[in-house]
Amino acid sequence: MSTPSYFEGSNSEPVPSIDNAFDRSPWHDPDVDDVIDAEDQPAATEREDTSKKTRARKPARTTAKITAAQVRRVLKQAEDIEELSGPARDLLAAAIGSGTTATEDLVVATLSGAKGAAEAIDGLRELIGEDDVYNAVVIGTAIASDRDTARRTWGLLTALDKVQGAIPAKEVQAGAKIASAAKSFTSDDIAGLDKVIALLG
Repeated sequence: MSTPSYFEGSNSEPVPSIDNAFDRSPWHDPDVDDVIDAEDQPAATEREDTSKKTRARKPARTTAKITAAQVRRVLKQAEDIEELSGPARDLLAAAIGSGTTATEDLVVATLSGAKGAAEAIDGLRELIGEDDVYNAVVIGTAIASDRDTARRTWGLLTALDKVQGAIPAKEVQAGAKIASAAKSFTSDDIAGLDKVIALLG
């Protein structure tokens, strides 16, 4: 049985269905609300102007300029690396931690991130000049305590056939092996380190 929308025999207005009773606020005035809604929305021209200003504020991209001096430096570095013998090239790759001995890769690596390699070679040279065994182990242990320096140093020693296998996990043992290996350096080994240092400069 359906409920009539108004009482029979009455002249009163139809009673709204209860299903729609909460669709609108009792204070809703269509004419007023539509005007307010329109005022809240920015005009199309205003939105376009704001968008143009936002785009105008974006900084323009600048392209880095390559100087003639930079080009000459890269070409000279490539020429010097090309002249290296196989063992010297292996030594350079070990110093910079490169997995390849390709000239272009060595050029990029030596010109961009050679600080760690230079520190590893400096540590070895200090060990080579140390006559006291105890002090040599102390220096070697200090080298082994820094993971990056230890990795580079061990790579250099491996390239020079001074050590084999992986570096010991314990720092003191690794330091002792590094110190012992440095004592076996020949004049040719030192000359090889000098070539690497020259390319890292």
